[in-house]
Amino acid sequence: VTKSNTRLTCKTEREVLDVLGFPWLEPHERNL
Repeated sequence: VTKSNTRLTCKTEREVLDVLGFPWLEPHERNL
């Protein structure tokens, strides 16, 4: 993931969402 020209290595979905500023929800809590 790149943010402000800084490359960040995210190993999990939770880390990606944290970088993007989205809250983590358990799969069963998601309303898709």
